[in-house]
Parts: sequence; C-alpha cells; structure tokens
Amino acid sequence: MYLYYLSELLVFLVLFGAAFLLLALIIVAVILLWWATEWMASNARPALRKAIAFSRRLIAAYAKP
Repeated sequence: MYLYYLSELLVFLVLFGAAFLLLALIIVAVILLWWATEWMASNARPALRKAIAFSRRLIAAYAKP
C-alpha cells in the first residue's frame, strides 16, 4: 500500500514538473521573441520601421476583443 502511494506521488511530481517546465519554456520564448522584435525595431532602417509600425497596428487591431 505504501509503495503504491509513493509511486503515485512520484508520477504526479514528474507530471507537474514537466508541466511547469513547459510553461517556463513558453514564457522564456515569448520574452525572447519580444526582445528580438524590439531589437529589430530599434536597429532597423527607417523604411523597415514604418513596416514594423504598420504590422504592430494591424496586430493590435486584431487583438482587441
């Protein structure tokens, strides 16, 4: 009986650990993507800046509920 509870606890520990690891990786990926787009926008030529601003306005328009 004790061994069953211990194995069940270990399974849940592994599952929740994997879930939190996946969540952390997604958060890090989003932060890195945001940083990369900000870096591209600040180091881009003026014509490209206009295109980036246009795409941001387009995304913001679709993001509104």
